Amino acid sequence: MLAQSHPAAAASAGLAFTVVGHGVLRPVTPDDFSELSARLPSVLSGDWSVAALEASPYRQRVLVKDDAPSILLGFAEFYLVADECHLLEIAVWTELQGKGLGKQLLTAVLDEARAEGCTLCLLEVRRSNAPACALYERAGFVVVGTRREYYPPLEAGGAREDALLYSLNLT
Repeated sequence: MLAQSHPAAAASAGLAFTVVGHGVLRPVTPDDFSELSARLPSVLSGDWSVAALEASPYRQRVLVKDDAPSILLGFAEFYLVADECHLLEIAVWTELQGKGLGKQLLTAVLDEARAEGCTLCLLEVRRSNAPACALYERAGFVVVGTRREYYPPLEAGGAREDALLYSLNLT
């Protein structure tokens, strides 16, 4: 299983690895789908079934322990178009949040986008997601707009929520 191999072995098998801090960012493999399907619903809304993960047209990456690459620490999903990176999802498992892994994930995705010629990264986030907003702002993202009542309520009977639109110049 490539998901359980060492980064050097996976690199020789054609999988790209980016070393970031205490983790390694690598493409999602079919071996990851079951664990992602089980873990992602606790940190991200949406359909994270194995079928949905398999069908995704976007780039999917996982942050894994550099000394135990079968241990998933977080997930990112994004796409590149022209010279732009659109970050769709970034998540670190709840029990691992607050340890700098979100920054590692974000940095590695931005490095990949730069390496592929992107000059701009765009994303949107719930206004109430203070930890994510702080992460993006520390990385240099700036708010460039708002989508009013974009997100559905987090709880039944709750109000819809604005999305903050962030942008980062990658040059």
